[in-house]
Amino acid sequence: MKAWMYEGPWQMRVVDVPEPSPAADEVKIRVKYCGICGSDIHGYTGASGRKIPPMIMGHEFSGTVAETGSDVRGFAPGQRVVVLPVESCHQCEMCRQGKPHLCRNRRGLGVLDVDGAFTQYICVKAEYVYPLPETVSDLDAALLEPLAVAYHAVSEARPVAGKNVLLVGAGTIGELILQCLSLEKPAAVVVSDLSEAHRAAALQNGATAAIDPAAGDLEGQLEALGLRDRIDVAMEAVGASATVQQTIDLTAAGGRVVWVGNAAKMVDVGMQSIVTREISIRGSYAYTPEDFAACIDLLAQGKLPVRKIVSDVIPFQEIDAVMNKMAKKELEPLKIVAEIGDSILQ
Repeated sequence: MKAWMYEGPWQMRVVDVPEPSPAADEVKIRVKYCGICGSDIHGYTGASGRKIPPMIMGHEFSGTVAETGSDVRGFAPGQRVVVLPVESCHQCEMCRQGKPHLCRNRRGLGVLDVDGAFTQYICVKAEYVYPLPETVSDLDAALLEPLAVAYHAVSEARPVAGKNVLLVGAGTIGELILQCLSLEKPAAVVVSDLSEAHRAAALQNGATAAIDPAAGDLEGQLEALGLRDRIDVAMEAVGASATVQQTIDLTAAGGRVVWVGNAAKMVDVGMQSIVTREISIRGSYAYTPEDFAACIDLLAQGKLPVRKIVSDVIPFQEIDAVMNKMAKKELEPLKIVAEIGDSILQ
């Protein structure tokens, strides 16, 4: 079968790899769609160190069951499915506390040296495979992984009903956070993002206003909206010093901040502003199985228009070219999804 093999920074090529066979507890899945994540781009350039070549990237995917292992029940060939792509050990303290997303031994598909879904077939333990309701399309299902990240972040930010919320960063995760926030009925949601296109998209995804940090005087921009010193909850979905500081500076005294962005390992922040105004800060990482299942239900009920964030659907053959452009900032989409399915044979 064909696969995009990552062979080092800025180097990917299509190779022939053996078609896998499922172990007793695994489901073999024919991949239909796989999204390109920001973490894939950081790995592609070598910036993150989270991709160890040679390996196959891709972790946001949906497909159909091709075969099941001898111990697997409840799945049949041809059944449409989606995968939670992070396996946990079930034995460490975090797993025992019901927080497998924080498992110290977690293993992510398409991360480090574990092969992912930029290929035709992949075998996954059955416990991480979820049947798709008829009302959830294969394409929408490929957005479930980033949606679950956003859903978990909003869960960490609660309560937000009736609150004024600031969201810094309106990329893929930011736009999905906006959709999830809309279910919580906040009083107002203000987005801060450098990209005019992202700000425009944010207004289509539930933001009540958008501000431009490049224009300066962010407090003045909030004052014009009647929200200076009135931000109750701030969320950050970038992961950089400047954007993290925005959440601190613009949150009212006694307010809450949730950091979701995970780009920089270290950031510089104004600690005194946090201490003297008693700002509460919380990190949000990945999602729980319960979050993932809840997102499937929300899509099945038609409550989240996730398709709105898809900038383009590309064929399997274009994955490297598109990732190269994204890495060079020649292309800055909200979300690119690769259609693998039959296109891999063309």
